[in-house]
Amino acid sequence: MEGCENVREAFTSFFKDGLDSKSQVAAYLGDELIINLYGHSTNDGYTDDSLQNVFSSGKTVASILMGIMVGKGFLEWDAPVTDYWPEWGNNGKGHIKVVNVMRHEGCLPYLS
Repeated sequence: MEGCENVREAFTSFFKDGLDSKSQVAAYLGDELIINLYGHSTNDGYTDDSLQNVFSSGKTVASILMGIMVGKGFLEWDAPVTDYWPEWGNNGKGHIKVVNVMRHEGCLPYLS
């Protein structure tokens, strides 16, 4: 689509710079497919119909939902997590705020 040339340039740069070996991207504006790119630096039959693993994709959905909850007043970014999940405070985690969890700044190497 006209006006999306920078997306194609950025996408292909990942292969030129050795940052990716195969990937796909598609973007819709309403019902219209405006970007449909795939690429690979391997010769293993990868096409636009190949299945693609997407790691950590749930984080995007969780972030959107958290933003909606804040916007509707169900949640506050600066509130302690224990306001919503009292057991979270076990093992010295009571000082951690919702915003810290969302930004991965809770200093938690693992959940306990």
